[in-house]
Amino acid sequence: MELTRPELVHTLFFAAPRALVFACFTDPARFARWWGPHGMANHSCVVEAKKGGALALTMRTPEGVDLPVKGTFLEVEAPAKLDFTLSGQGQKDRLELTVTARFEEEKGRTRLTLVTRHGSQTDRDAAVKLGTNEGLAQSFERLEVLLATTPGEADRELKLTRLLDAPRERVWEVFTQPEHLVSWWGPSGFTTTIGAMEVKVGGRWRFVMHGPDGTNYPNLVTYLDVARPERLVYRHGSQDKADDEQFYVTITLEAVGEKTRLTLRQLHKSAAQATEVRKYAVEGGNQTLDRLTAYLAGR
Repeated sequence: MELTRPELVHTLFFAAPRALVFACFTDPARFARWWGPHGMANHSCVVEAKKGGALALTMRTPEGVDLPVKGTFLEVEAPAKLDFTLSGQGQKDRLELTVTARFEEEKGRTRLTLVTRHGSQTDRDAAVKLGTNEGLAQSFERLEVLLATTPGEADRELKLTRLLDAPRERVWEVFTQPEHLVSWWGPSGFTTTIGAMEVKVGGRWRFVMHGPDGTNYPNLVTYLDVARPERLVYRHGSQDKADDEQFYVTITLEAVGEKTRLTLRQLHKSAAQATEVRKYAVEGGNQTLDRLTAYLAGR
């Protein structure tokens, strides 16, 4: 009788089509952008997504240490399932495991179930203690960022652009410092109260927008990518609504001489959600950028 190998199970939801999430596991260019803990850079990535195909890359730590990882695909059922092995030296421990990834469509999102199997219960416990589990969690955060910054389907995306008459560093400051945000954030007639703001990966920004009619709109932002002064990526939801109300925002700042080209993209979980939001978000977004333009001109 074959004994069951000790395993760890991760279940995650991504606001992206199943085919795209699957491609992030099987396309070498995409896989290299998200695999590994924060700060890792991946080189020489090979992904042969077929039975017996090779999986190999070299992870480079922020300190410049190279950590080669190799594996083999055991089973590939596009876009529903992947089985593969992984072996190599991690940052804190030796990596030896088998991975099963299942991809399921669910209400316009993708449910990813990732099962990692270790050689023994001792290996499993050591992996948790030494941070392999944490490393996978950080990989998933990087995958979420990649999906949020991948150009989406037009029917799920809202996009605003504006050329601002201010240097990029100044624009970055007014997006990341509470004392500036309270002066311009929100459509015409709105005011904002900020409860907390921590602009870093995993940090949160809690704020309440107060409408002209006195209605309060509580908001919760979780930062997924912070690259000063070029890019902010965050998940935007409400403090008092279900997770399915969340959407993703990518703000990019491009230097154009002494000016800054701002691009703001909202990626929603479904076309229906985006259609509903367009009824007010485009006008509200442009009014917000008008207030930003006026605030920068007055500084």
